[in-house]
Amino acid sequence: ALLAHRNIVAVYDFVRARDVHVVMEYVEGEDLRRRTIREGRLSIEDAVGFGEQILDGLQHAYERKVVHRDVKPENVLFDARGAARLGDFGVAHLADIGATQPGGFAGTLAYMSPEQITGAPISIAADLYALGVTLFEAVTGRLPFLGLRVGLEVVVVLLANLRRVHGHLAGERGQGEHQVLDLRLLRRLEGL
Repeated sequence: ALLAHRNIVAVYDFVRARDVHVVMEYVEGEDLRRRTIREGRLSIEDAVGFGEQILDGLQHAYERKVVHRDVKPENVLFDARGAARLGDFGVAHLADIGATQPGGFAGTLAYMSPEQITGAPISIAADLYALGVTLFEAVTGRLPFLGLRVGLEVVVVLLANLRRVHGHLAGERGQGEHQVLDLRLLRRLEGL
């Protein structure tokens, strides 16, 4: 296996049907989301302990040029011994390609790094960002970015990415057309 490591859930196979399905090792235990629901917020010591284990797994993956792209509480698993293991490499990407998935982005928005959201080339920094958000949430019980303001900022970033892609597909359009579209969408969102 490309990613044989004590802090990574083994991937046995990829099955392609309509979608890609990943056949992974079964891990007896629970994920971080269930653990925090059961125990509440974790201590900083606990978070540092499992964070270091996940970092070991991420380092191993990155040394093999693999970026996970979807580090989040549901993908941090604790086995029967309590060791942290990173699972679900279903959206993983070879780091040396450095591009996003064709046709969109992969990952979970609340944990995605800015470069993932904008469609910029990614590296292990995207996984480190997501791990930071995951650790913050485990210790505080909330995501670091809350509220409509952040939602609007994400929309603006996504619109910028859409303009970039649209510009390549349909030829360059005038700046005024994009500014009007941005303003109309932001006004509608502010009314929510």
